[in-house]
Amino acid sequence: MSHATEALASWEALHVRSGRIRATPDQRRQVRAVMASYAGHFRHANSYRLKRRIAARFPWIKDINHGN
Repeated sequence: MSHATEALASWEALHVRSGRIRATPDQRRQVRAVMASYAGHFRHANSYRLKRRIAARFPWIKDINHGN
C-alpha cells in the first residue's frame, strides 16, 4: 500500500461516515494540504493508474472542498 493511500485511509477512518465527510474546516485544510503534497510528487512520475485507484478508493475526495 502506498504512503498516500495509508494517509488518506487514516484520515477517512476519522472523518468519513457513510460516505459523508464529518470534519472541521481546519481538518479539511489539513487533508487538502496532504493531497496537494502527494499531487506534487505524482506530477514527477507515471502515476495515472495510481491516481485513478486513489479516486476510486476514496470517492469523498471530490467533495473535500465543499461544505464546512
